Amino acid sequence: MLFLHYRDVHVAITGDLEAQGWTELLKREDFRAELGRTRVLVASHHGRVSGYNPDVFNYCKPYVVIVSDVKPEDKDDSKVYEQHAIGINWKGAKKKVLHTWDVGHIVIEQGPTGNWSINSSK
Repeated sequence: MLFLHYRDVHVAITGDLEAQGWTELLKREDFRAELGRTRVLVASHHGRVSGYNPDVFNYCKPYVVIVSDVKPEDKDDSKVYEQHAIGINWKGAKKKVLHTWDVGHIVIEQGPTGNWSINSSK
């Protein structure tokens, strides 16, 4: 589990954390506070249900959830994340979950005015 912060951009990279691991980490006040700052969540365990714990979203209100997968045939359960994300403007539409197999490399940028954006290589 890694939290990255740069000015107003707060990203949580969760690795292969599974539901029970989330339960243990949620016992920590400092961890819950970091989740509260998170704006971009990289779904744990590649969006699989084994990495999903709904209690996380009592503290974390991400704008977008990123699911990192190699190809669309990889089974993920990322639909559960859509109910928790606020959504971002993505090519004229509101998007709550981004898949790397679909959009390519994801770049998060913050401009001099403080506004941040997410773009892709595709």
